[in-house]
Amino acid sequence: MRWTYEVPERKEFIYNGATAFFYEPQSAQVTVFEHFAQTPLAHAMQFLWGAGDLLQSFDLRLSRGEADCPTLQGGEVALRLQPKESLATVDHVYLVFKRAGLRVVQSRVVDPLGNTTDYLFEQTQFGAVIAPSIFAFRIPEGVDVLRANSAQSPQPAGASGLVQPAAKLPGQTPAALD
Repeated sequence: MRWTYEVPERKEFIYNGATAFFYEPQSAQVTVFEHFAQTPLAHAMQFLWGAGDLLQSFDLRLSRGEADCPTLQGGEVALRLQPKESLATVDHVYLVFKRAGLRVVQSRVVDPLGNTTDYLFEQTQFGAVIAPSIFAFRIPEGVDVLRANSAQSPQPAGASGLVQPAAKLPGQTPAALD
């Protein structure tokens, strides 16, 4: 999975099936999740890459016009997903899909503070062959690198010992990508 955020500032999230990277160019920082597959967030997101079971990870119901639900266009329905397991960065999720064909066209993630992140699925191609190199990530030279353990989100160095102190590292290809 690879997401590139453009607004409000450029960020990238890359998951190659073993390691996840969250790169913030403006902050010159990369967070490395070496055991991302074992995190509660990864388990909740498995349906995005064709694995997992929505009913196992979420309580589902049709949205009934909640204030934080995305605006629906003609022929669209929103499903509200409430995580069964507490997630530090997710309170609930909306999936918006077209009734015709049942294709998801949008997702909105709502965090515990009420902030929203929208994902629009446009020009989606199913069955396309994607080169593995799309999911390769090389840590840029001179950036701060935070390493998160598999059970928690990254925290500043020294907070519960979950993250090794940030270090300036030369560009490298993580072992998981070799």
